[in-house]
Amino acid sequence: MAPHAAMHVEVIGCTSAGKSTLARAVEQAGRKRGMDVVTGDDLVLKLLALGWVRDEFVRRRLVDGPALLACLLAWRRHRALVRLALDVSRRSPGSLTRKLNLARNALRKLGLYEIVRRRRAGRLVLVDNEGVLQAAHNLFVHVSAEASDADLQAFLDLTPLPEAVVYVRESRDVLLERTLARGHRRVPAASEQDARRFVDRAVHVFEALVRHPGVRERLVCVDGGRSVALAPEAEREARLRDLAQLLRAGVDLVPTGCARAGADGT
Repeated sequence: MAPHAAMHVEVIGCTSAGKSTLARAVEQAGRKRGMDVVTGDDLVLKLLALGWVRDEFVRRRLVDGPALLACLLAWRRHRALVRLALDVSRRSPGSLTRKLNLARNALRKLGLYEIVRRRRAGRLVLVDNEGVLQAAHNLFVHVSAEASDADLQAFLDLTPLPEAVVYVRESRDVLLERTLARGHRRVPAASEQDARRFVDRAVHVFEALVRHPGVRERLVCVDGGRSVALAPEAEREARLRDLAQLLRAGVDLVPTGCARAGADGT
């Protein structure tokens, strides 16, 4: 991939699949090649002249305001998706506070998409956990309720897509093991039965996402954190082939079996 290449890349996958670990490694590999590679949050903070802030909680709060404002300013463009996100959040299980958090997270992700779309300015921007496609995990993956296929299809049809989607796929057994070891706020009892149901439903949602024709034509899969392959529909795109090479360089920097839970608990 040329040093001047610009692309909006969203890294998606189940909790603990290794998205953040891979994104950091790809960022490092890109910079070794002389590329201007940043994460979505870093892009926003640099625009605010706050790139020096390192505390993860503070960084997320600082990004919240611009992202939600960007969503508000672009709501006419995405009004059908905003309505769907609000409706799905309202119908989701849990307390009012939890429903409001689901809606806020979905709108924040949509706002970050808009910021990256408008302000990437020649950079390769990696968005993991905060990507608009990743909002499907927040909205549709619950222990106590299955995702509605109709809602999920509507989400796929309405969601604006980045130029590239990287799906970090991990086996159900590994995801279950990591979920039980680390815990998850959506699996409060930490029972194996609930954790397995949570993992199974997450895998179902993401496998549905990557079957969508619009996603497949820009899809690169990273299986088991090591094997990188383009979807057949994406092979004709030179910049996606270049991205796959960069991903392979990033994978080589990741210790085997290394992964970290998503910062937003998705």
